[in-house]
Amino acid sequence: MDSVTPVTDETFDEEVRNAEVPVCSSTTGRPGARRAARWRRSSRSLADENAGDIKIVKVDVDREPLLADAAGVEGLPTLVLYQGGREVRRLVGARPKHVLEMELGLADGVDAAA
Repeated sequence: MDSVTPVTDETFDEEVRNAEVPVCSSTTGRPGARRAARWRRSSRSLADENAGDIKIVKVDVDREPLLADAAGVEGLPTLVLYQGGREVRRLVGARPKHVLEMELGLADGVDAAA
């Protein structure tokens, strides 16, 4: 089972806005692109390593263009951190996993909402 949950327009509120833990919404497209593949591996790894502390969901812009538009996605990949159903951080562009951990507050002693 994939540790990153796919979301659609129909499941977004349930999976993201109503979640009990912070949620990172990872928005990508074109599965064959090298950067997209690296981003998916990093997202999966973050989800596995932080299970229970943070939830990682994915939005495929090719399948869910209205959801991506509603979320204000202007570049790929985009990662949005939600806490309590509200956006607290947005990252656009590919980053190495260790940088994502720092920017999302998953590294020791770092607060993502700060």
